[in-house]
This record gives sequence, structure tokens and C-alpha cells, in this order.
Amino acid sequence: MYHRTLHPLASPARQWAVTAALVLMATGLGFVLDAHVSLTSLAMLYLLAVVLASYLLGWRQSAVTAVACVTALNFFFVPPRGTLDVDSRDNLIALAALLVVSLVIGQLTRSLRREAAHARLNEQRARQLQTLAGALAG
Repeated sequence: MYHRTLHPLASPARQWAVTAALVLMATGLGFVLDAHVSLTSLAMLYLLAVVLASYLLGWRQSAVTAVACVTALNFFFVPPRGTLDVDSRDNLIALAALLVVSLVIGQLTRSLRREAAHARLNEQRARQLQTLAGALAG
């Protein structure tokens, strides 16, 4: 598939493993930092995981990472903890915004990766045309 040539983690199994690892690492780091930072800072850890997923993985894995990160943040750190309930309108808005921003970042990164691939292809074609023109002129 086209998107597999754009990133080094071409194997779908490897991509799903990285997806799970990113969510687990963000959650683990969240538990370590929970007593020392705000909920907003914890949300930034998850956003970083989504940015990494968007850069390293395909769009499906990136979108799943975004949803999983928002779900994990909600379940483990948003009051009431241990549930998917949200007791504050502010937290609900923050979770929704995190999900939207995460999905947008994934789409933008995918577009950027696609444009970079097109630029590399166009550069390769230009070099081939230049070589052909030189050969024809000689």
C-alpha cells in the first residue's frame, strides 16, 4: 500500500505494537508524574504520544492512538477516576478538544508525509530527465 512506503514501520503488526506501546508509555509516565503535575500536563503527554504515532505510523494506527489516549486519560486521570464518566463540563470539553486536535494532527502529518513523498518522486524524475537531456545533447 502507498502509506506503508512513507514510514519505516511497514509491518502492520509492528505498527499496532507501536500504537499500544505509545499509549502504555504515556499512561505509565502519567502515573509517575500524576502527583506532581496538572491534568493539563498529563494531557500533553498523551498529545505527544499522538504526535509520535502520526509521524511513525499509518493513519489508522494514528487515529486509534488518538482515541486510545483520550480514553486512557479519561479513565485513569480525569475525575471520577476508574470510570469513563466525566464530572466536569471543563474536563469534557478538554477531552473533546484533545481528541479533535489529535485527529487533526494525524491528518496534517499524513498530508505532510504524502507531499514529501511526491516531492522526492518529482526530484527523482527531474534528475532522470536531466540525465536523459545530457545524454541526448552528447
